Amino acid sequence: MNTITFRQIFVYLLTIYMNEGDSTVTREVADRHFDLCDVCLVLWSHREPLPRTYYPDMKQLCGVQFSSWLKRGATYGDAAKFVYEKIARENGLPTRQIDRWQSPMDRLHPNLRV
Repeated sequence: MNTITFRQIFVYLLTIYMNEGDSTVTREVADRHFDLCDVCLVLWSHREPLPRTYYPDMKQLCGVQFSSWLKRGATYGDAAKFVYEKIARENGLPTRQIDRWQSPMDRLHPNLRV
């Protein structure tokens, strides 16, 4: 899988989430549908900086934590972690537990790992 594809899907689905509040919209990659949380897991450790174009969305999402997010590096991976945890909290799912026992990539089929 190409990380560029997942970065593009991330910003597309993030825009939908910001505008419509819907994190369940999916995009198809290699015959598999990915929603925003799936894409966040794929990009969890990605170190490429998130383009400044998306800082206003991240500022709106992060609120008072925006400056902390910037200090961490403002990468796709940092954005993905924040977005994933926000959606998990909204849906009553556990947060951060993924770090304790496995890499998020371990949850994906081996052919989908980047």
